[in-house]
Amino acid sequence: MVDSRAYWLWLQGCLKPGSPLPLWVLENFPGGAEGFYQGGPKAWSSLPALSWADFGALGSFSLAEAQNRLSRAERAGWQVIVLGDKAYPAPLRHIYGPPAVLYVKGCLPDFSHLPAVAVVGSRRPIAQSAAVASRFGAQLAESGMIIVGGVAPGVDALVMASAIEKTDKLVCVLPVDLDSQYPVDTIPLRRRILERGGALVTEHFSWPKPISGSFHLRNRLITGLCFGVVLIQAAMRSGTLMYATLAAGQGRDVFVYPGPVESPEYLGTRMLLGEGAAPVYKGEDVLAQCPIDFLNRMLQEYTQQAAGAFGEAGPEREVE
Repeated sequence: MVDSRAYWLWLQGCLKPGSPLPLWVLENFPGGAEGFYQGGPKAWSSLPALSWADFGALGSFSLAEAQNRLSRAERAGWQVIVLGDKAYPAPLRHIYGPPAVLYVKGCLPDFSHLPAVAVVGSRRPIAQSAAVASRFGAQLAESGMIIVGGVAPGVDALVMASAIEKTDKLVCVLPVDLDSQYPVDTIPLRRRILERGGALVTEHFSWPKPISGSFHLRNRLITGLCFGVVLIQAAMRSGTLMYATLAAGQGRDVFVYPGPVESPEYLGTRMLLGEGAAPVYKGEDVLAQCPIDFLNRMLQEYTQQAAGAFGEAGPEREVE
């Protein structure tokens, strides 16, 4: 008997990452990926959503290969989460071209219950940026939000390293597969994320090293998982600016730490401020922009904790 997830792995294996077809299949084709597979070329040829390139690619990967891939992933201890699963992060269903399959190590937080935020920036931060990154990581982790990042050396790693001391709701999105050693510099940090109860996530089954386009694909998932992204230190020709473009295109909030006015390392950052990005100086500034339902839940939890401190009878009991 074929595991129903294998059909999504088949679809993923046939298409290029970022294809909009898997989401179209989920939302429009009876039976999802399995129904689509069973329909075969006769059904596919009449679909307006299917380009000729995709039509030709659907024969490039077999269902048997997909089943083998699923078995290997499970033997490796990976979670295999497909579109339509309850465990699939809800925010990703609303971006262009979400992955048909996610491979996960560790414990993926519930994105339908908690908002996520990413704090990203330069791989070569100046001293002020490094201190700010660590501060944002700790403050946002303490707020209860899910912290998402890429764990590249620099700002990304500093954020995760500080957040890891405050929360287990950590998600590192990789531009490579889960067995890859890339980037070598942050292998210990990725291990700590898993030990702490966080997760490593990728859409790639076998992709040991980044290639052209890898970071764009990875970054669209980082911004797609979050309600907003904070940028710390972006020069005019910085890859960090890619996050702002992706986030804006996905309808996510773009926050910017303004940085020192005289610093050329912040020229791109100041450009984003001129284009409407919101300036933030501390974690509380980001928290103030959170979805209102999350803020209400935080207030309820705080009220319950405060009541518990006085016993079941409430504050009056303490007076007695």
